[in-house]
Amino acid sequence: MADMAQQRAAWAEKFRAATESDPIIQCYAKYYTCDFLLDMEALRVGVQMRDGRV
Repeated sequence: MADMAQQRAAWAEKFRAATESDPIIQCYAKYYTCDFLLDMEALRVGVQMRDGRV
């Protein structure tokens, strides 16, 4: 179970870094706020975005 938590945390950090470093996403998502779930069968990740930041 700890391994799954580590995978989830690593994936979430990569997603955050990719999203927040992409200038086009930042341009379009500057005021974007939402919560969503990415369900990838073996791994589920809840994502919160506030003003374009994960």
